[in-house]
Amino acid sequence: FADAVNGLLARLDEAASRQEAFAADVAHELRTPLAVLALELDRLDTADGRRLKRDVAAMSRLVDQLLVLAQLDAQAAAPAAGTEVDLAEIATEIVSHYAPLAVGENKSLALELDRAAVVEGRREAIAAALRNLVENGLRVTPSGGAVTVTAGPGARLSVIDGGKGLAPEHLAELSQRYRRGDHASSSGAGLGLAIVSRIMAAHGGRIDSREDKSELILSFPSLATDRPRTDRVLTSSFGR
Repeated sequence: FADAVNGLLARLDEAASRQEAFAADVAHELRTPLAVLALELDRLDTADGRRLKRDVAAMSRLVDQLLVLAQLDAQAAAPAAGTEVDLAEIATEIVSHYAPLAVGENKSLALELDRAAVVEGRREAIAAALRNLVENGLRVTPSGGAVTVTAGPGARLSVIDGGKGLAPEHLAELSQRYRRGDHASSSGAGLGLAIVSRIMAAHGGRIDSREDKSELILSFPSLATDRPRTDRVLTSSFGR
């Protein structure tokens, strides 16, 4: 009986590994032609060219989202130990990446580091969760407005945008796949907040909303060996 159970678990691990490898291979095969197509569209400085480039960028985001979902499914089938993830480092990376977009849209994107902790998990999945919130925040923020990303205090990431905010019950509704709203991407198959919710559940955390502050919060379980990155609040801002 023990040998049979061990054999079953081994086959489950192998199936999960094959699924993740297959998803990664498919994503790679799709990313390459999409990247080439985007470069070709750079030559078309017309309204149609810009529209097509936005469509290609949306397709690339969708491919990335589907890859994250496949990885989460594989993780659920055969859990594996995560690595230590520095929340301050992820927040800095995401804000740096989206700063040019914010400037181009006449918006400001600020970063605050407030004694952020180190958590355990999959770095690429946590980065994808924050990336979705920042993209949504910039989308709903009007020109001249501001989006603030905060890492900390402790094991949390948050995004405050210039939108009207989400009630907790509305957030729960939008966290289901294919449900849309002001905070949902118009070009991401309705997967944005659903993916964030799945990522947080896979990490034993949760996503919360503070409607009065137009804030979305990602809360993670703390490691016993939390190592704060700084003893004070550091703030930087890009944009207006």
